[in-house]
Amino acid sequence: MSTTTAISLEKLFYSRNETAQLLGVSVGTIDNLIDRGELPFKRIGGPMRGRVLISRATLLKLAEGETSKG
Repeated sequence: MSTTTAISLEKLFYSRNETAQLLGVSVGTIDNLIDRGELPFKRIGGPMRGRVLISRATLLKLAEGETSKG
């Protein structure tokens, strides 16, 4: 990994920033994928301003080339 801060692959959920780092894309790209319904997520702490979390299982599916859309 080229970043100075390593992200553990043993967590169950990742923030938008961590997800972007792991996938090598911008947070804006993550937000776009979420907005289009292509990246499943959980929102913790409220419907509008809650924290967005992406599961490890979702990231593994992305790495394997699977998508949430048919």
